[in-house]
Amino acid sequence: MASISVSPFICAFCGRRTPIPFRPEGEAYEAVGMYAVNRCPCGTVAFCQADAPSPQENWPRAQLIEVLCREVLKLEPGRCEVRGNLTAAAPQFEVIWARPIQMRPG
Repeated sequence: MASISVSPFICAFCGRRTPIPFRPEGEAYEAVGMYAVNRCPCGTVAFCQADAPSPQENWPRAQLIEVLCREVLKLEPGRCEVRGNLTAAAPQFEVIWARPIQMRPG
């Protein structure tokens, strides 16, 4: 089986390619339910629908957004900015990205 040498995840906010959230032998990675948490250095977090065992087990997009905001960022969903994109490899999968809404000085 071929391994992926370049991450297929590109942050929907800053455009950086982010690391693959995988588990080296014996190490735990951050996960919520069946989804590994992908983190970008710019502060965004993401879930990829490819983590679900089958398309029928995908969480609805609204549930992914709520879990990213509440359980990963520890914010109410209304305090998160959300964007989506696709992985940069075939087959493509939807990736949901979230970050705290940037407060601008008034």
